[in-house]
Amino acid sequence: MDLIFRKGDVIKPIKRTGLIHRALVWQDVYDGLSDFYGLMLTHSTKYDDNVLMKYGHFIEGMEFVFDDTHFVNQLFLKYGYWGRFKKVGELSSAGISFVEEKLTNLNAIDFRRYSKSMGIKNFL
Repeated sequence: MDLIFRKGDVIKPIKRTGLIHRALVWQDVYDGLSDFYGLMLTHSTKYDDNVLMKYGHFIEGMEFVFDDTHFVNQLFLKYGYWGRFKKVGELSSAGISFVEEKLTNLNAIDFRRYSKSMGIKNFL
C-alpha cells in the first residue's frame, strides 16, 4: 500500500533520485506516485526569493526539522518518478499559514524548466 501525503508534509525519495532537496507537498492530498505540486526546501541564502522559516513552523521530533530552512518562493510541478517517497517531516499549522502568506509565485512551473534557468546540473 502506498502512503498518502498531505499539504505540509515534507517528503524525500526512499532511494536517491532526481530530487535533491526535500520537497514540501503543496496540495491537499498526494498519492505518492503521480506528479505533484510542491515547494523546494533549502538552506541556500543565495537567492532573494528564498524565504526563511522558523522553529515553530515544523513539527518537532521528526527526521526533518527546522535547521535554517528556507522555502523557494515558487510553486513547482514535481515528478512522481522521483519516488517512492517517505515522509520525513511536517509543517505545523503555523508553518502552513506562514507559507500560505509568503508564497507569491503560485503559477506552478515545471521543475525541469526552473532547474535549467537556474543552471542546476545533474538533474534527471
